[in-house]
Amino acid sequence: MRFSCFAPLGLYSLSSKEPRAKRIYRAMVSCLGDQLDLTPGESPMEAKVFATALAEARAAKTQERAAAQALMSKVGELMPVREQEYRITPTYGATTAERRALLVRRRKRPGTWTLASMRALLQEVIGSDFLALRPTPLAEVVRWPEEIGDSPMNLVSSFVTRKIIRTTNVISLGLPGTQTVGYELVYSPQSPDVATSVDLLVGDRLVIDPHLRGVTDCVTVTAVSVSPKTFTATGFVMPHDTGALGFTHPWPRWSSSKRNYLVILTPAAARNPDVRRVVHTEMARMARACSTWDICESADSLTSGAFELDGSFLDSQTIESVTF
Repeated sequence: MRFSCFAPLGLYSLSSKEPRAKRIYRAMVSCLGDQLDLTPGESPMEAKVFATALAEARAAKTQERAAAQALMSKVGELMPVREQEYRITPTYGATTAERRALLVRRRKRPGTWTLASMRALLQEVIGSDFLALRPTPLAEVVRWPEEIGDSPMNLVSSFVTRKIIRTTNVISLGLPGTQTVGYELVYSPQSPDVATSVDLLVGDRLVIDPHLRGVTDCVTVTAVSVSPKTFTATGFVMPHDTGALGFTHPWPRWSSSKRNYLVILTPAAARNPDVRRVVHTEMARMARACSTWDICESADSLTSGAFELDGSFLDSQTIESVTF
């Protein structure tokens, strides 16, 4: 529409239609007919009709803008609020159209996230930089520990007495095998009425270094000495540093790589922090709570290259070459 007295900046829009205020003005003039003097520029009543038409047009446009805030494809003023509702952090430099498109995608959820729908969404979000989504084949699955009940799992009753100790010497020689280790008791927050843990007894099972996967041991105490304060235990396999913590708590941890995905991107995208953030956000929505994923790069869209010291980019390359 053209600029006119019926289409000031607040009511102007890119449209071939007649201004809304002008249509309202004509309808009001038609209703009043010849009852009043409506000569433009001379009649006070005409001025009142004109002002009322502008006010009505502004009110109608405000209502339309308010209604649009509920539509992800048209949201404007409330876009930051909608993004907060869906936990979206817009990429730096994202346009309004791109932010609206992301809101539309986030609101649209399939009944079930199948592998095909996950690939389709990543393709839509990342574009040509997305190459493949590879779940771990059964032949490559790794479990830790190998079977349920194996060390370092500690499948004891939940009512077992909670004890925490800290080793006072290094465990490194004579492994695997029986070890005699110096220790000290550590305050146990699971026993608020007791200032220190209950002392070790023969038969206790200790999980050593439970926070270090691949180093954790589950050992069985076979002897306890009071002075000096030591315990002898069987089952040590891995070395442990001075100050390693040991617990008698149940420790049923059993992990598998079966629910691991490789998200393969082009080298530039795999190293781009904004793209990586988007991948992690979308995978967290689509994958199950027990699933994990890694982002890796591919130069030929068929395989990932083996990791090389001083040659590969950290956290975007597999240790060995993988075929997609």
